[in-house]
Amino acid sequence: MCKIRQYFLNVTWAMGTWCLVGANIDRFLCSHHSVAYRRLSTRRTAKRFLVGIFIFFALLFIEVTYCFEASVPNVPVACYGRNIPCRLFNDWAALSFDIVLPSIFLAIFGSLTIRNVRLRVVHPVVLIVLLLDLPFGIYRPYASLTSDLSKSKYRVAVENLSYSLIVLLISVTHSTSFYLYTLTGSVYRVALKRIAFRFFNRIQPRS
Repeated sequence: MCKIRQYFLNVTWAMGTWCLVGANIDRFLCSHHSVAYRRLSTRRTAKRFLVGIFIFFALLFIEVTYCFEASVPNVPVACYGRNIPCRLFNDWAALSFDIVLPSIFLAIFGSLTIRNVRLRVVHPVVLIVLLLDLPFGIYRPYASLTSDLSKSKYRVAVENLSYSLIVLLISVTHSTSFYLYTLTGSVYRVALKRIAFRFFNRIQPRS
């Protein structure tokens, strides 16, 4: 169960971040002045993107089935890498593919979208991903490199609490981007109002 849970956790975390990247790429394509670029913004393209990143991350994190074990001592969670090479690979993979690379792509396509339509909502999303996810990318290598050190109970408790708070920040990342889009983008607000209107119409008792 440890390996299965960690495998799906790694894949879904990465998928969630890169779906946000895909949404920004699609926004860039939709806002481009060239018809050829706008034609790329289709459901087929989105499906191919989703399938592609799913296959990539499913293969990238397949090593979890070998590297991770339950009840590993001196680490913040029970299910963790069995040795230093496994831990460093997972830590750098998480830092690269969950934080650094998505932030770079968000910044690039966000800037291009701003150039196209003057939309000022993309850069805050980049900052959110960096600020909320970067502590996780920093803490994981620290936990791996210090796992063989002798630690007091107080230090272990502080590190476990810190890790729990960092994981909570990761969970906030994607929900925060949704609220940011809803509050600052007129298209999102109109769509949300339309959905809410339909929902309340359905639950109202028929006379």
